[in-house]
Amino acid sequence: MKEFERERREFEDVRKREDEQYEKYRSNRNRELQDRGQSSQHGRSTFRDKDRAEPMITQNIDTSRDTRVETGHSAHYGNSSDRALYSSQPVNPPASSPVNPPMPSAANPMNERREVENSFSDQNRFKSSREVGPPEEGKFDTEAYTYNGDLAVGSMVEVRGRLVVYGVIRWIGILPTSKSKQPIAGLEMEEESPTYTDGTFGNERYFTCPPNKGFFMYLDKCYKDSRFSDVAEDTSNPGVQTFGSIETPDVPGTVPPMCFNNLEEICGRKKGIQGHHNSCYLDASLFSMFAFTQVFDSILFRQKQSSDLPQYSQVQTVLKEGIINPLRKNFYVRADKVLKLRTLLDQLGTVQGMMGEEKDPEEFLNSLLQQIMKADPFITLSSGQNSFFYQLFVEKDNRIVLPTTQQLVGLSFLQTTNIKLAEVPSCFIIQMPRFGKDYKMYDRIVPSLKLDITDILQDAPRLCYVCGLEISEMECPDCSNQLNAEPSAYRSFCSECFQKFHTHRDRSKHRPLKLHIEEGFRECFEKQRRNLPNGDSPEIGREELELFAVVCIQTSHYVSFVRCGTGPDAPWVFFDSMADRVGAENGYNIPEVKPVPELPQWLEESNHNRIIGIKDNKQLPENIRRVLCDGYMCMYQSTEAMMYK
Repeated sequence: MKEFERERREFEDVRKREDEQYEKYRSNRNRELQDRGQSSQHGRSTFRDKDRAEPMITQNIDTSRDTRVETGHSAHYGNSSDRALYSSQPVNPPASSPVNPPMPSAANPMNERREVENSFSDQNRFKSSREVGPPEEGKFDTEAYTYNGDLAVGSMVEVRGRLVVYGVIRWIGILPTSKSKQPIAGLEMEEESPTYTDGTFGNERYFTCPPNKGFFMYLDKCYKDSRFSDVAEDTSNPGVQTFGSIETPDVPGTVPPMCFNNLEEICGRKKGIQGHHNSCYLDASLFSMFAFTQVFDSILFRQKQSSDLPQYSQVQTVLKEGIINPLRKNFYVRADKVLKLRTLLDQLGTVQGMMGEEKDPEEFLNSLLQQIMKADPFITLSSGQNSFFYQLFVEKDNRIVLPTTQQLVGLSFLQTTNIKLAEVPSCFIIQMPRFGKDYKMYDRIVPSLKLDITDILQDAPRLCYVCGLEISEMECPDCSNQLNAEPSAYRSFCSECFQKFHTHRDRSKHRPLKLHIEEGFRECFEKQRRNLPNGDSPEIGREELELFAVVCIQTSHYVSFVRCGTGPDAPWVFFDSMADRVGAENGYNIPEVKPVPELPQWLEESNHNRIIGIKDNKQLPENIRRVLCDGYMCMYQSTEAMMYK
């Protein structure tokens, strides 16, 4: 008892000093915000679904620490984790034995999330003899507590103090240094605090989260987040119980992509496609393919043929009337509608595990477009091969400091002997040079807003590289690949310039390719040139595709950045089908769409030096970092080609 009182007095002294330091921090921070004309009140952040390993990274700054609970910093308390958590420990602990779920490994704690959650939910839970409401203002409730047995990894909770702070449980276990052996919850908090950690306690890591957001608290001091009252809705309706109360009935007929007057109509929580049980690969792909473009709409209208599967019309109806039309009309699709499509894909396609396993977007595209809908491939190569997407197979070029998709596509075709695009694709989907989440050839890749495919288009007319006046007759892959040439730059020549350029002994053995130019084009070109003064040549248009979506992956979770329409002035949005979650095991995900007005500017070539100057990826804005570092698939379209294909 004497030891207990001594520790308590010691803690109170430390707590008093910390209070003084924190109040000084708050005062300085609020003064700074007032000077900038900003409010110290911040909106609510969002947290990840418990089924995913990727932690949410937000930028909110904590300006008012709302409770006196301690973090993983144990310097003030020696090596005793009990002292570090003492401020929230109940005076009268429960009589029943606390639960001791397995602790995730420090090397990769997220891989053990399900094991921890299942182990915890199967054990006997404890409750206090009475429940209490929020404590009086200015006091922290240390004399009574309540524990909700539904809490598990992934639960959204609140910790009550002078005010209330909110977070999501990322880890549950017992700290090895704890004498009380009570279950501890590792929380990722909504707002930052200088006294929070990044998921470490002492010198050990128990989970991973952004800096200044990791917080450890006795599990019995965590309450279910009271802000989400809709989790206790009518459970007699299975759809409500699993996916929330917003209905998304089928919409028959034809609905074009949404036309909007302002982004407020399409942005916010519960917008887009709701995710469920590892569906992010499919959600991000569908949103990119159909929300704001018609380039994939041909599969929604093709009539069933004798060679199609018996279930062809059923799949088409589920996709069109159950998912695409509600998305375009109401901008929200509940997860049970997507689950119907996943069921059909799992039954009819060769890719197994579409109902619940993690998959990649190309597996979904192959299953839907090729095997079930039997759509015409978008990409046709001069070799006669065709495909729905183009994998960038390239040898790494160390001359490229900050690669763009323009450079890598050109380099990929250059390194593939005599292969080009046979025609302009209506949709050109590029798979980045990476292997899942484990290997990336380049740390950063800039998705080019415009993809010039003129040089990789078979027999596309263009002007001579040397004189710029005559139509090119020859193309030289050897010149294009020489060391002093710009990476991925094709070299084509008129007949006269080719002879002059290749008289040099270093180029005398080059093997050129003859270009086939239509005679009608030659005649039109010469006719236009005769009408120009000073012997000028008419311009030959370049064939360009427009970037309309970037699908990104980080820690096995897919999200997408999508252009809302066509043209350089169309805004961009970020979509995450699992941006937030209501409830734990029996809860549901909340999708979210956010505007990303800064994205086009960062992708412009004029900003490349700015990106190169930022050496640490963590110093990049969060959305820009995702696009540059986590890009998995880029989708381009030709607004002209899609009109007749």
